[in-house]
Formats: sequence, structure tokens, C-alpha cells
Amino acid sequence: DPAGGMVLQRRAITLWQAAGDVHGVNVGRCNLAMALAVRRSGCEEALQQLAPVLVDTRAAGDEVQHALAHNLRGEALSRLGRWAEAAAAYQACISTADAAAEPWPLVYGLWNLPRPWAHLRQPLAAARLMGFAERHAVAAIGPLSAADQHDLRRLRRLCVAQAPAGDVALAWGEGAALDLAQAVRLALQAFPPH
Repeated sequence: DPAGGMVLQRRAITLWQAAGDVHGVNVGRCNLAMALAVRRSGCEEALQQLAPVLVDTRAAGDEVQHALAHNLRGEALSRLGRWAEAAAAYQACISTADAAAEPWPLVYGLWNLPRPWAHLRQPLAAARLMGFAERHAVAAIGPLSAADQHDLRRLRRLCVAQAPAGDVALAWGEGAALDLAQAVRLALQAFPPH
């Protein structure tokens, strides 16, 4: 029951606030934001929940939660079709996670950034980064799920709709050959190369 779950999440946030547990509040807000962002109609509230988390986690030096909050912000913005903002949020996730050597948020940011890039008409940069992200995700977390495979097919179709299939395949292969530092540099470019 998603609605009942959100009621419990809101209650937990209230209890953590009353106890003065800032970390608990931030984790609770992130969990609530994730649940809200499942539906487009909940994305604006998800963004509102994440705004104080980004401030609190930066102030507390909680780089893991800070990076994860940026990733969740990117998810909500993507669902709203606000592609440039989503790309910036994923880049902030990647930058934070890389600087703190936090592998999990880094995997998420690198996996999620190519979709906004493709929507921003950067198909070859998107394919290159996803070529890396696909290989890196398997190495970091194990075999890809059916949903992950669906994401890959959807991104490839979006890229091929904008660039020749051979060019997309070449870029994907080039990305698979990148090392982590090269992929992070690619991901953090303000305007990815075509």
C-alpha cells in the first residue's frame, strides 16, 4: 500500500524531528522523496523534501546521503522532463560521490546521467557514458535486472533516433573501454561532446 507507506514515512520523519535526529530526518525525507517520485504528480513534493536534505547533508559532511539526495533530485526532475536540471543533479551526485570515494552513489549517478543527455540531444555522449556505466554497474553490483536491461534498450533507441546506429554503437563501445576516472571526467563536462 504505497499511500499507507508514505503515511508511515511522514510519521517517522516527525518522530525523528522530535528526537532531534537530523540524520534520521534526512534519510526519512529521502525515502519519502523516492516514494513520491514514483508518480509524476509527487515529484514537486519530492523536490521540496530533498531541498533541506541537500543543505543539511552538506553542512554535516554526510557525503553519501548528499550524493544520494542529488541522485533522487535527478530522478524527480527526469520524471518531470526537466532534463537540464536533471543532468545537473546527476552531475552533482557524481562529483560528490567521486570526491568522497563513495561507490554506490557514483554507480547511480553514472547510470542515470545518460538519459537526460540523450533528451538534451547529446546522443553520442549519452551512449559513450552508458557504455561505461553498463560495464561498471555489472562490476560494482552484479548482473543487471530486467528493468536495467529495459533502461539500456530505451536509451539506445533514443540515441539511435538522433544519430546513426553505427555511431551510437561505436560510442557505446568507446565508453565501455573507459576507466572510472575517464568516465567521471566525461560525466562532469558542462556540455558533453557530440
